Amino acid sequence: MCSLMTSSSFEQQSSTNTKIYIKSLLVSNYDFQENPALMLQYPTMSLNQGISDNVVVDITIAKHDTWLFQTLFKQALGFANNTPNDHVFTEKETKLVKQYINTTGESYAVYSCQPVCDEFVPEIILLDNTGIITTCVFCIAAADISNNEFLQYYKTAISKINSHLKTDPLLCLVGTTVLCCIENRFPYVDPIHLKDAMALLDQVNDPSHIVLDFAIWNLLRMRLLRALINNTEVDKVPELNATDDSIYTTYRRVLLNVTKIWNFNHHKSPPTSSSEEYQVFFSHPLPSDFHCIIYQHDKPYPSIYFNNHIIAITNVLYKLGQIFIHEETTITTDPNCLDELILEILGIFKTYSTNYTIATFGIYILKYLSRYMKSDTEFIKLVEKMSIVSKIHI
Repeated sequence: MCSLMTSSSFEQQSSTNTKIYIKSLLVSNYDFQENPALMLQYPTMSLNQGISDNVVVDITIAKHDTWLFQTLFKQALGFANNTPNDHVFTEKETKLVKQYINTTGESYAVYSCQPVCDEFVPEIILLDNTGIITTCVFCIAAADISNNEFLQYYKTAISKINSHLKTDPLLCLVGTTVLCCIENRFPYVDPIHLKDAMALLDQVNDPSHIVLDFAIWNLLRMRLLRALINNTEVDKVPELNATDDSIYTTYRRVLLNVTKIWNFNHHKSPPTSSSEEYQVFFSHPLPSDFHCIIYQHDKPYPSIYFNNHIIAITNVLYKLGQIFIHEETTITTDPNCLDELILEILGIFKTYSTNYTIATFGIYILKYLSRYMKSDTEFIKLVEKMSIVSKIHI
């Protein structure tokens, strides 16, 4: 990037380079040339004007087309006609943007069918004149670098969100969802932002909305993980309307079914092996492309590799659902089944133990499984390793 300079000279150059840096990450996902197939499918769409308000686009189609998804996302937030703002990035802010893109944003992007967190949220910084997203991104990036800077940006982010709740609820929802990533690091702290985000979801109350769709499933994952260690129910569980077999639909279906089983286990009396939740779970086995590509019988845990991170995470969730069922019913007859399920989950985490995305998700699962592993020194080492990588201590 730029060499070190001083005062306004540096700030102007730093700001320009930061904008170029953000935009350079988006080039591969944007087609600025006319796309005939897209134009035929949506004849009123213009690459310069975006999508006209009277065009209804199936959100399922948008999920599989990056340009269309991000165009709709910008339009929903009111940025369709915005031009990049004149914010001047300081040296410190430039570092924070890069920190977000290369760590937190990248780690949470794996859960979305489109690159919202890692690529699109940073682009919003250039379009958001309210400063809500900008300060939220600075806040979560600063949490990795300096407590003092984190508190400074945190107070500013909260202030901006509170002042725009009535005028920009969707923008506040995106910002609050970003702040929830910080709460994710403190499992036992009252999840204020998680509650605020759920309240904002209720305010808009349109699950098919493209911005809400992004928030709903990210928040559900965070709420389930938090419920595991606090032994609480997950309220306001959404429904999945998609019927395709895409990777992300499969991930969401498993996440949803595991959440329902978790909730059911908190309510049922007496236990039963014929509950609807259990039957639905077993009626949707993972498709063949979710199977591991390498399985090595290593010690103490196997090494298990998958095609990508979201498939690995989906496998962990699926095995976790099986553990929930095994714990509460006699539906599983193999007495070794529970041990095998736990062993495979630990094998997946051992394989990806240095990966930030897997670690921030897996540390919660490890805490839940610790009830079975109290005297296992290798398990303790795995927990310590993933705690360091995730910066989450439970």
